[in-house]
Amino acid sequence: MKIVQSKVINNLSGYVIIPFLDSHYTGSEHKGSIYNMLERILEIDSKYKAICEKIDHKMRNNLINIATLTISKDKVGGARIRIKKTQKATKTKKNNNASNTTSNTTSNTTSKINNTTGGLMQIYLIRIDDSSKSENELYEELRVNGHLIYNLLKNNFIRNCNLLPLLDNYGNGNGNGNGNGNGNGNLNGNKNMIECILEGMMLSSYKFDKYKTKQALNSKRDLQYNLENVIVVGKISKQDLARLQILVESVFLARDLVNDPANDNRMGRFLEAIRGVIKQSKIPVELEVLDKKALEKMGMGLILGVGKGSTSENAPCMVVMKYNPTPTPTPTPSDNKPDWVLLGKGITFDTGGLDLKKPSSMIDMKSDLSGAAAIVSFLLGYAANGGKHCIYTVCPFAENSIGSAAMKPSDVLTAYDGRTVEVVDTDAEGRLVLADAIAYTVAKWPNARVMDLATLTGQAESISGKAFSCVLSANAEAETAGLITKSHIINEALVRLPLLEKEISKLESNVADIKNVSYKSSADIIMSSLFMKQFIKPTTKWIHIDIAGPAFGADEVVKYASPEASGVGVRLLFEYFSK
Repeated sequence: MKIVQSKVINNLSGYVIIPFLDSHYTGSEHKGSIYNMLERILEIDSKYKAICEKIDHKMRNNLINIATLTISKDKVGGARIRIKKTQKATKTKKNNNASNTTSNTTSNTTSKINNTTGGLMQIYLIRIDDSSKSENELYEELRVNGHLIYNLLKNNFIRNCNLLPLLDNYGNGNGNGNGNGNGNGNLNGNKNMIECILEGMMLSSYKFDKYKTKQALNSKRDLQYNLENVIVVGKISKQDLARLQILVESVFLARDLVNDPANDNRMGRFLEAIRGVIKQSKIPVELEVLDKKALEKMGMGLILGVGKGSTSENAPCMVVMKYNPTPTPTPTPSDNKPDWVLLGKGITFDTGGLDLKKPSSMIDMKSDLSGAAAIVSFLLGYAANGGKHCIYTVCPFAENSIGSAAMKPSDVLTAYDGRTVEVVDTDAEGRLVLADAIAYTVAKWPNARVMDLATLTGQAESISGKAFSCVLSANAEAETAGLITKSHIINEALVRLPLLEKEISKLESNVADIKNVSYKSSADIIMSSLFMKQFIKPTTKWIHIDIAGPAFGADEVVKYASPEASGVGVRLLFEYFSK
């Protein structure tokens, strides 16, 4: 999808999407009049005022929130308008994390819309409810309406359109009083509302169809449709558009990496994708792959133990990426030290090992590398955007499979730092590979702050309902609070859980230094975090985010998330590190 900014309204033609805030529509300037709004921007003849009043009546009575109009452009700067016949809307519920609102839509009874309008301007008016909403709730409402707009375009097979958002009410001090007087469509200067709509549109455009053929049961119309060009008439900078494009591409990369099936050489495709982005975008990211032999030499016994049953294509390895921003004119010895090291769990497929998962739990386990996919995709995009922070990533990979060589319950493994671990449950493998990666990270970069993302526990999915991720941390109060604040801005909510240090005794082992699971505790999400915490240093700033809930199959909660991989974590990291 190509997005272009334009400041010219008189040259609009073809399909025009006009989303507008309810407070903009009902405010003192327009007084609930579609005619007043359109007359200001399209110079509609007054004889069509009665037609617009019919739309007003239906919108004020919540019968519709979308109206379709056709304008005949007889002259530049002027327009002739007629309203298409519509049916009475049916009410449908929109599910999103910000709020549950009732959406009323019209259904068009005219003939099928093509991609050409024959000298006509086809307008879709979309009313957005912004009443009694916080800033973050409105951001999400705009993204959800971006999703609605994309589906509207797809259902009518419209490949090219103009987007003319009337969202400046918050910028001119009218409506509900949240304006800041700069007329730029921002809420208190925090976020561009046009960007939110575009974000919802772009994220909704994701397709994973490389394994589809002509015999697919899916609608050929869905497979063939692509939104090609969107011309935005609104106040959003080219820099913001470029940044948004890279962000969305990063989310799509994370989704692709997760959606690839487990039988298709996942590690090879993962590394191929990374190298392809680095080469194509010419970004300054160093890539290092520590293969199985290197891990054996380093003593990464936990990663190797988990991967003992791996196929040769997905043999255990660890992928390290380094982004050092452009150095200062007078570099110091600390310039090459990372501010942060981000870790991502990379289990290419998780059968549960010999503690085998039941089929209904195993079907989605290609998603068990979602943490690694998010971390890697973020860093590539962050570097492409010229991020200011020095950030490294460490992602341990293994396939937790079964077979004669697979690790067994009661095995004792030796970690990178020399600690011995009793494997009580082979399905608790994520904390094992991350523990080795954490021990390696704090030894190599002792001053760096550490954050990991992982689909770590089924419990996190159960308690979240796919609506949020769980965060636990040590020595990082300010950083955790900042992340939580940012998470609500972009609707990738984090909910903090306590570490409960007093429970650590439940991980004592009779045969090793520590065991990976305690059946004496029902709070596995907390016990998994306590286990990993033993591998950091006493002063290390460490944040653990369990994304098992929203990482996969969250599209019923977040409409623009896509049916399988959501790419959760990528937007959160962009928001946290880019501001």
